[in-house]
Amino acid sequence: MKRLWRFGGLLTLGIALLIRLAFSNRGLFETVYFQGVYPAVKSVQEWLSPMWIVPGYILLIVGVVVWLVFRFPRRWKRRDVGRFLLRAANLAASIAAVFLLSWGYLYTGPTLVERMQLGTSDAQVEPSELYLEVMGMAERQRSEIAGAVDSLTVIGFDPPTDEQLVCAVARVLTPLGYPNLKSVRVRRIKPDGTLRRLGIAGIYNPFTGEANVDDLYGAVSATFTTAHELAHAFGVTGEGDANFVAFLALRGMDDPMGRYAAYYTLWRHTAKTVNDSYGEEDLAAIASVIPEGLRIDRQATAARVRGHAPYFPEVSEAVNDSYLKIQGVEAGVADYDRFVSLYLLMRERLDEGK
Repeated sequence: MKRLWRFGGLLTLGIALLIRLAFSNRGLFETVYFQGVYPAVKSVQEWLSPMWIVPGYILLIVGVVVWLVFRFPRRWKRRDVGRFLLRAANLAASIAAVFLLSWGYLYTGPTLVERMQLGTSDAQVEPSELYLEVMGMAERQRSEIAGAVDSLTVIGFDPPTDEQLVCAVARVLTPLGYPNLKSVRVRRIKPDGTLRRLGIAGIYNPFTGEANVDDLYGAVSATFTTAHELAHAFGVTGEGDANFVAFLALRGMDDPMGRYAAYYTLWRHTAKTVNDSYGEEDLAAIASVIPEGLRIDRQATAARVRGHAPYFPEVSEAVNDSYLKIQGVEAGVADYDRFVSLYLLMRERLDEGK
C-alpha cells in the first residue's frame, strides 16, 4: 500500500482517464456527470466563491511555486532527483485529474449544436453581403444606446452588470439542459492589459469556477468576452459554441449595450472572411461605407490595445491550439471563427420556420 501511495497522483489520473473513457457512453455521461456531478461541482464553487480574495489562478501558481521551493532537491543525487521528479509527476497528474472532474469531462458530451439540434448546412453566402448586413444591425443597436453619437465612442460607457449577463446566458442554456446557475464569479483582472499580454482577452478557471476578463478592450468587447467565459462556466466547451451562446444571450438583452456588443462582435468576425476574399480596391469600397460610429469604436478599441502587445503571441496561440485539439476540438483556435457559421445556420433554420 505504501508503494502504491508513492504513485497516488498518477494512479488518480489513470482512474480519471478510465472514467473519461466510460463517459464516451452518452447516456452514462448525461446521467452521472452532466446532470449529477457537474451541477454539484458548480454549487460547491458558488458557495466557495466569496472566500477567494485573490483570483484563483494566482493561488494555483503560488501554490505550485511554494511546492517547488520546498520539494526541490537540495542535493543532486540520483535518488533525490528521482524522488523529486516522481513527486512533480504526481502533482501534475493530480491537477489534471481535478481538471477533468471539475470541467474537462464536458468535452466527452454532446456539443451545443447537437443539443440545439441545428444540424448542418451547405448554403453559401457572399462574404460582403453578410458583412454589410451585420454591420447595419450593429449600427441600429448602437443608435439605441443612450448618449451614443457618431462622433463619440461608446467603449467607455457602462456595460451590463455581471448579474445581468449571467441571467442572459442562463436564458439561452438552461432550456437545453445546462445547469441553472444563479451566479458566477467574474474577475476583472488588474491592471488592464494583463491577459492581453498573454495573448487572450479572457479565460475560464475550471478549478474555482471564475470567469477572468481583461477590461482593456472597453465595454463593448469586454461585455462579449464576459458572456463567452460565462458560457464556459455553464458547461459549453467549444470556443465557437461559446461565442455563439454569447451572441444569443446578448442579442436577447433589454440593455442596448449588450445587443450592440453581440452584433458588433459578429461584424468583426465577418471581417476576416471579407479580408481573405477580396482585393484592395473592393476592400476600400467596403470600408468606405462603414458607419462613423462603428469606425470610431473600432479605432478606439485598437488604440487601447496598441500599447499592450502580447509577449509571446505565437507561443500562446500554439498552446491554446494544442490544448483544444487534445480535448477533441479538431479546428483548434480556428474554432472561434465557427461562430459566424453557427449564426448563418441559425438564420437559415429561422427562415425555414417562417
